[in-house]
Amino acid sequence: MYTKKILMVDDHPLFLEGIKCILQQHDNEVDVMTACNFSAALDLIKSNADIDLVLLDLGLPDVRGVEGVELLRREHPLLPLIVLTACENQEIAQTILSLGAQGYILKSATSDLILSAINLVFSGGVYIPVLALSSTPNSQITVNPQKNTTEKPTITQRQLEVLQCLAEGKSNKIIAHDLKMAEGTVRVHCSLIFKALNVSNRTSAVLEAKKIGII
Repeated sequence: MYTKKILMVDDHPLFLEGIKCILQQHDNEVDVMTACNFSAALDLIKSNADIDLVLLDLGLPDVRGVEGVELLRREHPLLPLIVLTACENQEIAQTILSLGAQGYILKSATSDLILSAINLVFSGGVYIPVLALSSTPNSQITVNPQKNTTEKPTITQRQLEVLQCLAEGKSNKIIAHDLKMAEGTVRVHCSLIFKALNVSNRTSAVLEAKKIGII
């Protein structure tokens, strides 16, 4: 049986132990490692190449806010990352998702929601909270500020169906099954969607599509 390895990074020991207990009670085949600061987390990542997921707080003593996410994306771009934080700032949530994080979970969420979001990421999806889907005039998620957002991009009906699946957090494999197309075709549609929306990843595509009202 494959054991999933999760690294939790938070400077509150009681919170670390609480989430660790929840994860291990839910799944016997999970190994939860913990770090109380960013430097310790980087050391654990370097010495444990088989880490499957990082749960990262934004308020660490040695790195603050978005900086930690930027560093992890740069140093370990393929390592799945979920931010688990008390920060309910919409622009920060949108920015972090646009950087390629696979999820943004509030610490105020129920244990069931936290587990569901983690399982979604393990299945290849992206967890986008309602907080990040709300639109504001000053949203930082805008990829090209010079773009006229009143003009909707040209996207086919099939691509809209793929976009809706992306919004539901479905992986390419599941999208291919649901829409009865080859997985390679899904990837082609995604590339065309990214180009039409002027974004570089599926999370930004969903946020941009929500913002301009096409899904």
